[in-house]
Amino acid sequence: MRRALCLISLVMFAPGCDYSEEKKTTPVTAQLQTGPSDVDWLMQNLFQPSCSRCHNAGNRAGGFQFENANDLLNPTQAGAILPGNAQGSLIYSVIANGSMPPRGAKPDAAAVKVLSCWIDQGTSPTGASCTTTAVVPGPVPSASPTPSPAPTPPEPVPTFAELFTSVLEPNCVGCHNSGYPAAGINLESKASILANDDLVRCGRADNSLLYKVVAKNAMPLGGPALKADEKKSLRLWIDGDCP
Repeated sequence: MRRALCLISLVMFAPGCDYSEEKKTTPVTAQLQTGPSDVDWLMQNLFQPSCSRCHNAGNRAGGFQFENANDLLNPTQAGAILPGNAQGSLIYSVIANGSMPPRGAKPDAAAVKVLSCWIDQGTSPTGASCTTTAVVPGPVPSASPTPSPAPTPPEPVPTFAELFTSVLEPNCVGCHNSGYPAAGINLESKASILANDDLVRCGRADNSLLYKVVAKNAMPLGGPALKADEKKSLRLWIDGDCP
């Protein structure tokens, strides 16, 4: 028990155990066959993904190393694996009770069951009779890319004729015409409007006096403000380079 606690403490605070880049895995089904592949399978699917980060030649957290099949069969790692006695083997106990690994994804239960079987059957280097269908880590399948939303089509820009009929004539021309150009502004024609550089700056509605005064409801003077769709038409026409 003291050895188990030591192992847990050393692993949890061991330098070199970098969990900053956890590899995401997703279960895939694989068939573990009996024979000499058992030990290599355990290394590949249990110890290397779950243990070797901290238990390696450069770190040996808790004094244990599990980088290859020879490490599992090394008798000098006393107590880590007791052939014929999975419950008494430290490595099985701390994996089975969830103490190890201290962080990251826990080994699949089926793989832990294979480890128990292999230890109980004597930890044979040529394999044990632990055939099972085990869920083992596999690569995360690439997610289907989220389709980009269809671009919003640009709003149609009104022509001057359309703007004049729907906005200027009913709201502005009564005071701003050739016979009575209030404030010197004549809105009867496109040419008279564009002759005043400050009145309309094509492509820049926000810098155009005509748009600014109607947007702020300063015009029409003494009359109802332009409706939202009328202001929008004026803005579209100016920002659309005054077609």
